Order: sequence, then structure tokens, then C-alpha cells
Amino acid sequence: MTRTFLVGAALVVTSLAGLAAASDWQFLVHDGCRFAVPGSWRPNADASVVAAPDGSNLSVRSFRITSWSEHKAQIKAAFGPVNVLHEDSDRRLWFEIGDQERTQHYIDVANGLGTCTGLLEIRTTTAPDTRDTVARIADSIGPMPAKTP
Repeated sequence: MTRTFLVGAALVVTSLAGLAAASDWQFLVHDGCRFAVPGSWRPNADASVVAAPDGSNLSVRSFRITSWSEHKAQIKAAFGPVNVLHEDSDRRLWFEIGDQERTQHYIDVANGLGTCTGLLEIRTTTAPDTRDTVARIADSIGPMPAKTP
């Protein structure tokens, strides 16, 4: 069963098939894109940005594209050298940039002629489970399914 409620203009989904639900995580939807963040993170009015108490944050947008391969090439050229390339596939582009104080994760998920794109900034001095938190957030970003159970 999926329970939903509105936060401002954003749809918050408390359980979504295909995503590991945890009682201390919240599922949000913005611009046709779904994502999950820890329960302590707070969304803005339309859930396009969520922020953690430590200043870490995630912004999510959808973009229309004409070609996934051309889009990825443009993004890689725009960002230049990256610290870590997590994935560069037919489905997702995920890489890290940043410095000692904060790391930005660019997460782009293909959705036909569009993308769900997240820019996740993590303060590097946060909790010891930061790597797991980043992976869970990155894995949760994607298009809303056409139907939810």
C-alpha cells in the first residue's frame, strides 16, 4: 500500500515499490521525479530542494533532451575532470566533484526524452554513514512510475 500526503505543492510518498522503505526516510516527488532522503531533511515548498540540518542538500529537476548520449557528453564537458565516476551507463550518469569541505554528486537518470537530475551536496564532516546515505539517495532518484501499487 502507498500512502501519500501533500507538503506544499509536492507529493510525499511514504512507501514506493522498488525503493527500500525505511521508517526514518521520506520519499518525495518533484517535476515527475522521485527521490528519497533521510527524515531529518526538510523540503522547500515545492520539494525541488531538500536540506539536512548540517547544510547538506539535494536539488532535483527534470529536463527534456533529444539524445541521452549527447546529453551525457555535454554534461561531462561542462563539468570537466571529476573526482569519482560512479556510473556512466545507458541509464545513469553519476559522478563526484568537490573539495575537503563538501562533495557534490551529479546524478542524472535517463527517462526516454527526458532526465531526472539531482545535484547532491554533502558536507564531508557529517555522520559516519555518509557513504551509505549518498548511495541510497542516488539510487532513489528517477522518474515516477506510471502506476504505483
